[in-house]
Amino acid sequence: MKIFFFCLAALVIAGGTAWLRTRSRTHMMRVLQQREALDDNLIYSRFYLASGIEKASVQELWHEVANTLKIPAELLRPTDRFGKEIGVSLITSEELDYLGELALKRAKADGRSIDLKSIRSVDDYVRALGHTHS
Repeated sequence: MKIFFFCLAALVIAGGTAWLRTRSRTHMMRVLQQREALDDNLIYSRFYLASGIEKASVQELWHEVANTLKIPAELLRPTDRFGKEIGVSLITSEELDYLGELALKRAKADGRSIDLKSIRSVDDYVRALGHTHS
């Protein structure tokens, strides 16, 4: 009988967690969808033209964030913070964990080291991992 109540409690907790996660994601998407959609060219010209980072690199990293977090790229902004405006989760976010893994792999492949704790926003991600003009 104790096992039954334990299993029931576990199901209720799992269901509640899933419901809260879905609700926070829905709220995040509602907020993002109120933004003006910006295409890749506008994103680069508005936010990164003077950065010295290659356009292709910005676009690749921008879409990596968007695809990993399952957010339309045209709704992201450089100021979007991981775990705040985007990648919001109840406790932990598997998507953010995966994005961190991608960042570390990218940095290693480029012979760089990065501090994931310093990457708090989309802009931080792009600037830490972007390739500059030679």
